Amino acid sequence: MLWYLFGRASDFSLVQKQNLTIDAADILFVRFIRLKTSEEQGLSLFPDLDFVTCPVHAIALALITQAATCVDLLDNLPALPV
Repeated sequence: MLWYLFGRASDFSLVQKQNLTIDAADILFVRFIRLKTSEEQGLSLFPDLDFVTCPVHAIALALITQAATCVDLLDNLPALPV
């Protein structure tokens, strides 16, 4: 999906804090701007009571289960270990 939104996966670092919104109903909304067309698109992530089908939980688990957070995971993480 990120490949479709950005044209290439490495452009995820361009997502900034002002592009993230959490609704009163705990819905995470992310606004993406495609680099190739400058078109704005949005993605809504709805939390689910069942942790198996909750996309927010799946993203958190994917980040936690990495051997170590690194530049390869997200481009906006520092290259030096903290």
